Amino acid sequence: MPPLTRRQALGLIPGLSAGLPRDLPPGVAAIPASTLKQDPASLNTDWFGALLVKGLLEWARRGVPEARDFAKAWLEFHLNSNRLAPYSGNRSRTVRAGGVVITTYCGHYGLSFPCYEIFQQLRDLRARRICLEVAGIILHQSARNRYGMVAHDDTAEFAIPDTCYFVVTPLMIAARLDSPHGAVYNHSARQRPREDLLDPRHRLAALVHHRGPPASLSAGPSLRRLCPRPPDAGPRHHPRAKRHWRPALLPGPSEKSA
Repeated sequence: MPPLTRRQALGLIPGLSAGLPRDLPPGVAAIPASTLKQDPASLNTDWFGALLVKGLLEWARRGVPEARDFAKAWLEFHLNSNRLAPYSGNRSRTVRAGGVVITTYCGHYGLSFPCYEIFQQLRDLRARRICLEVAGIILHQSARNRYGMVAHDDTAEFAIPDTCYFVVTPLMIAARLDSPHGAVYNHSARQRPREDLLDPRHRLAALVHHRGPPASLSAGPSLRRLCPRPPDAGPRHHPRAKRHWRPALLPGPSEKSA
């Protein structure tokens, strides 16, 4: 889709509900507006399509209820299509998550993101099942490298840090949705950032693959937002940063031996 001019963006906005913030920049408001004009089936199930649907559902909480109908239609299409939607990531094994055909390419684990929102907002149990089965695929079917880290895809030859974002968040979502087994998901989710950030071999791979900060850092908000908190943790966003509650990562080998 070509970039929108300011004039085109302004022309799209009136079609949305009146609930959008009035001071929203036209270019930002045009994102949900232009997306809602598309066929829901045109959005795939890897991170390109899934994160866009998740974003729409966040707009639904802010005054764009049409986004929920769009997300429902998107989910229905992929549940009933019985085929893998075209995607641009590396080829990997085909698997099913709650009936939706995906692969063990980590971008497909992002399917859990909008499905969690669909379950939270619409209480669709099929979306909950998808979230849990994505987490199961990560734990039991994903490719692993020689260090035991979840691989970016079935052909990856080195650690790619953005895998952390697409592994940690689905595992934390599963921990929230399945409390009897939450400790298993929670343990695995907390371990992945430690492997990415503290092991020198993985940190080197991060520096080789990315010019900017490791994408592993983007998993941090998921750990904080979705991790169970102790009763005496206090407010999540305390004005004094040093008093914030933060979920502790699992101790590393050097810390265990100390």
